[in-house]
Amino acid sequence: MSSDDAVFDLSLYHLTPMPAGHFIYIPAILLLGLVAGWILGSRAAADAYAAELRRREQRAAKKRAAAVSGRG
Repeated sequence: MSSDDAVFDLSLYHLTPMPAGHFIYIPAILLLGLVAGWILGSRAAADAYAAELRRREQRAAKKRAAAVSGRG
């Protein structure tokens, strides 16, 4: 291995200045992702909460039916 191989060659990478649009585009995309995640997450949480309420109601109905029939 020669000493030339060990040197990091910057000529392989085109280090051009970042366009100014990145300072607008990247935060805008991050904000869009945050809003989409917030909306989808709140919907999922509301659905999970509603499902839990349905399960509790079904369990309570089963207990009431068992108590009425005398098996409780």
